[in-house]
Amino acid sequence: MNIREILAAKKLLEEQETKYQKLLLAMPDSLIHFNREGVCLEYFPSEQNVAASSNGDLVGQTVEEIWSVDLAALTRYFITQALETQQVQHSEYVLPDQEVWRYYEARYVPCGTQEVIVIIRDISDRKQIEAELRLSQAREREKASQLQNALAELQKTQAQLIQVEKMSALGGMVAGIAHEINNPVCFIHGNLSYAMEYIEHLFQLMDLYKAKGLDQDPDVQSYCAEIEFNFLREDLPKLLSSMQMGTERITEIVKSLRNFSRLDQSEKKRVDIHEGLDGTLLILNHRLKSNYNQGTIQVIKNYSNLPHIECYAGLLNQVFMNLIANAIDALDESGVGESFAVLDPEIVRPTIWIFTEDLMDRVQIRIIDNGGGIDEQTQQHLFNPFFTTKPPGKGTGLGLSIAYSIVVEKHQGALFCRSKPGHGTEFVVEIPKVFPSCPLDVISSVNS
Repeated sequence: MNIREILAAKKLLEEQETKYQKLLLAMPDSLIHFNREGVCLEYFPSEQNVAASSNGDLVGQTVEEIWSVDLAALTRYFITQALETQQVQHSEYVLPDQEVWRYYEARYVPCGTQEVIVIIRDISDRKQIEAELRLSQAREREKASQLQNALAELQKTQAQLIQVEKMSALGGMVAGIAHEINNPVCFIHGNLSYAMEYIEHLFQLMDLYKAKGLDQDPDVQSYCAEIEFNFLREDLPKLLSSMQMGTERITEIVKSLRNFSRLDQSEKKRVDIHEGLDGTLLILNHRLKSNYNQGTIQVIKNYSNLPHIECYAGLLNQVFMNLIANAIDALDESGVGESFAVLDPEIVRPTIWIFTEDLMDRVQIRIIDNGGGIDEQTQQHLFNPFFTTKPPGKGTGLGLSIAYSIVVEKHQGALFCRSKPGHGTEFVVEIPKVFPSCPLDVISSVNS
């Protein structure tokens, strides 16, 4: 009975062993049983993983006899790490297989303190899928980037179209106003000198009549008293002089309008920056005086001795117009108190400072206001097209974007903002003294 039981148990054990061997062979992993010295004790190859080794039966062989020098050294290292840490270790490696490379993942499982089972799985298909996925993601990112660039170009083109239409309308209006004003003013101004000369002749004639005693007639004396001849003779030259000053002022305004628009000067030329700034202030003079919240805005100019620089004067005047107009808006929308005294503690009224400085190879223009300031988050989007903090109908979000395009792209200069809430805002413009060489595509895009 004992022999029968032993034989039955042996048969059952053999059946279970065969079952587990088939199960191991059916698994996608190959199992190699190593001792601490790196000698293979057991080897269970996988039918799906025949490339784990091409040396046939590995039992009794060392890792150096199974794999190449580099892979053998890697295997010994992880066997040692698994035994010392008693934790599963992981590694990946590649092996050639019929002119292709196959990827394998190895797990080193400690069995006690002297033996390690290495579980090897072919992950070539997974690697290929991952590579295809990365390629697909890269393509999608590229498409997204192209769409984003296309959107940015569309917004830029839209901004340019709006600006072109805006400046075209402004240029036509300025040219028309300048022409209509200039003709009658020139007529009046040109005739005032003759009028003063004729009146002086009449006064001399009156003096001659007086010298001859012809002014003693009662009717003449009565009329002279009625019209206050003595006062008229004293005040009339002053009146004509004031009229002449007025026409000269109108002539200056017309000249500033022409200088600002520069409609006939599309090419770059050497100009005086201060002339452009003064012309812009003259055009915005009505806004400086009509700030009903804070009263008249004072402008403090600190001009240094600047040389004439080579630039597109009309475009640069647009930059000054946008920056100064924004400063006026900021002062109009915020109160000005002691906390806004940017440069002078005594100044609490709304103020705009304009500084110019010679910086060797470029000139710097700083436009500062003591308004409410701009927070950091808003500053990050200031030069984006169509970004505005103004309510609908009061701003298009194109002024600073166009200014940035003119300064940075057109003139290859710099435009940046310094501001802190409650401490005013400063815009800095830097323009090279000599116009740099600029790619034709950049020039054409800005011109368009």
